[in-house]
Amino acid sequence: MSLETTRAHREVARVLRSVHRDVVRRRLFPAGVFDRRHVVVACSGGGDSVALARILARLRSELAVSLVLVGIDHGLRLEAARELDLVEALGRELEVPFERVRVTLELRGRSVQAAARDARYAALREVAARTGASRIAVGHTLDDQAETVLAAALRGKSLSALRGIAWRRADGVVRPLLGQRRATLRAWLAAGGHPYVDDPSNEDPRYERVQIRALGSAIEAIDPRAAEHLAGLAEEARWGSAAVRAQARRWRIRAETGEGLRLSVLRAASSGTRRELLRAWLEELGPARSGALAELDGIVRAGHGRVVLGEGRGARIEGGLLRPDSEVGDTRHRRRTKSRSPRGHD
Repeated sequence: MSLETTRAHREVARVLRSVHRDVVRRRLFPAGVFDRRHVVVACSGGGDSVALARILARLRSELAVSLVLVGIDHGLRLEAARELDLVEALGRELEVPFERVRVTLELRGRSVQAAARDARYAALREVAARTGASRIAVGHTLDDQAETVLAAALRGKSLSALRGIAWRRADGVVRPLLGQRRATLRAWLAAGGHPYVDDPSNEDPRYERVQIRALGSAIEAIDPRAAEHLAGLAEEARWGSAAVRAQARRWRIRAETGEGLRLSVLRAASSGTRRELLRAWLEELGPARSGALAELDGIVRAGHGRVVLGEGRGARIEGGLLRPDSEVGDTRHRRRTKSRSPRGHD
């Protein structure tokens, strides 16, 4: 056996150990009430998802899981059907059942990427429910984490946004590869001679994620460990935002009246606590358009005003309260209240 082959085998073993350690430490596949650990594995045929499928197949005995591969055709590219043929062949090789699902996108004012993501997860949840799977594994990597945190930082978003991508979500979605670099996974596939396909949209500069990826590469030229640092920031932000959420819940109890939220309490809270409180309040009211939270915070600081949230819903300041408001006009004709009042202290 050549030295190069020995190194390749060592890298394969190292990645398997690393993923196994993360899965166990993060409790991504804990035994349920009935010890059901059936896992839906989302696989597009791309490098990350093929690596995910192959790694979980190698570890299924140690992790005590059974798998089903699911490939989603969004109907956006003619090549997608051929790429899913590769996933179907992968399923046969790994002796893992494969399901191909075609989805229809509903834009409803959203971007194609957002609509595709929503349709994809809805389809994965349907397969999971039908097959009795308790987890849905997707192939996000440490690079995806770093890019998500970097994008949030560039937009000046909240501490909550800097949490990035969660290792596991309440709906059963888990990300076993979130501690692995994309290049490491590609090298792992190359070491085993495993084919995969590259989505050409991953190189299209029209997409924001591609622009962020290029920026990340430029930053890594300054510090090769920049991606790891950004992923570490996400971990710190997750702990920090949990404390802010707990603080916001305590202020929410003081602010709540049944008819709305007391303006005096909202304005007394720190800016971070107030925005987290308002974010939770918005989520209870239903889906809100982009920018609604910032405008809502603005009218609270100003002490007057009205904000359109979307789909005929809004909020207004009235009688010393922030109240839900269902009688709002089209967002194209609304008047935004701009505040010059000082911001709260972080």
